[in-house]
Amino acid sequence: MTGDRLMEMMELFNMNEVASVITVALEIIIGLVFNMFIVSVIVYDLYWQKIMSSSSKILVCLGVLNMTYNALIAAGIMDDCIQTSSTLDLSYLYIILLLCSISSCAWLTAGLGAFYFIKISQARLLSWVKFHLSSMVSWMLLVLLVVSFIISFFSSLLLLSPNTSSRNITESPPSVLKVLAGQRSGFMNAVLIVTSIPFMVILMSSICTVWTLNRHSQKMVRGVESEDSRRRRSYEAVVCRMMHFLIFYGVFYTLQLIVYFSIIAFLQSGFWEALMLMSSFTPVQSVLLVLGNPRLRGVCKMMLPSPAALSFSWGSNEG
Repeated sequence: MTGDRLMEMMELFNMNEVASVITVALEIIIGLVFNMFIVSVIVYDLYWQKIMSSSSKILVCLGVLNMTYNALIAAGIMDDCIQTSSTLDLSYLYIILLLCSISSCAWLTAGLGAFYFIKISQARLLSWVKFHLSSMVSWMLLVLLVVSFIISFFSSLLLLSPNTSSRNITESPPSVLKVLAGQRSGFMNAVLIVTSIPFMVILMSSICTVWTLNRHSQKMVRGVESEDSRRRRSYEAVVCRMMHFLIFYGVFYTLQLIVYFSIIAFLQSGFWEALMLMSSFTPVQSVLLVLGNPRLRGVCKMMLPSPAALSFSWGSNEG
């Protein structure tokens, strides 16, 4: 009876792992599609207009880094399925690169949030920065990438395993995901270290942006000029989109802390839950970025078939 129960538990574990792999794969595909769409539209506009806006520069860098993260996770899943013979040093290099991509995405997201806040801010203290913001974006991107790589390098020291040399050299080397699962506590510690400051910047800049936009919208409501009604509706729409970003970032980081402290740190499990949560960041963020950008949203509407066209094609097939 004990053996049957053990077999049932093993089958349930395998089914849960397969479901987790499928979920992560779907998240990777969605994230890749939307980030490729963002980068492609911006590059297409650059080809015709020969100029790229400051926000587009940040979006391109963020899209490329998000795709890099998705590619690394996809490579890890392929390595685990194919069972390639990766050395332990190569596995640790993979984990460090994965940590760098997570850190870079977090810092660039913080930079994007700060950029939007400075653009709409009316504070006198930020007037000089606002005036020179366009020329500072390229340097800001470089500084954020350097900072993220430096923090990732020192945080990766938490991933060094004291039992690395005790492994039997006759054993086949584990896949990179198995090494990552074995180092999940250290990896999640490193993830929390490299993302804590960026997420605080993201939340604060999003709150300040929503507050500033909402305050300006309320001033328009109290105004008597009818020509401001369209501008007021546009401001209200921006406030709504920024609220979506704020809710998403707050819920995501709260879930990340819950998974870490209640599952990984306490139960020493939950690797796939943490991986699914981290992999959900890029697709949800990319969808929100497309919906929040008028140019990207317009191109997306042009690419999607209209309900009238769908009904016409359905009627033609019936005929």
